[in-house]
Amino acid sequence: MAAPALKDISKTELAEAYSKLKGRTSRANEIAKREGEALISDAMTVGTAAGLGAYMGYVARGKSGTAIKDAQQIGGFDIDLVVGGAAAAVGLMGWAGKMGGAVRSVGVGGLCSWASRAAEAAMYEQT
Repeated sequence: MAAPALKDISKTELAEAYSKLKGRTSRANEIAKREGEALISDAMTVGTAAGLGAYMGYVARGKSGTAIKDAQQIGGFDIDLVVGGAAAAVGLMGWAGKMGGAVRSVGVGGLCSWASRAAEAAMYEQT
């Protein structure tokens, strides 16, 4: 079926078609924005976990025994646990304003780094 010529379409039909197209475009833009924000949040979480994991390995390099633990701690707590816990709390409590989601993502990444190292340490203790 051929599309009707522009001169054969009434202004009402044209307005309806425009309205439908505008609605579809608006919904598509909302979805793209939401998915983009989720992607950035996930990338921040993974990047923080990887970065803190690499840092924790860097400060432990060349050390052994309790010197490793001392290098990886602040006030008796693991650095990644402190960073992750603090950032997650700030993000969840809303203290970071519009950046709350980003700060929370950094916090979750820090907690993931700590959990990964804790699980690895527990595995080695059992063997």
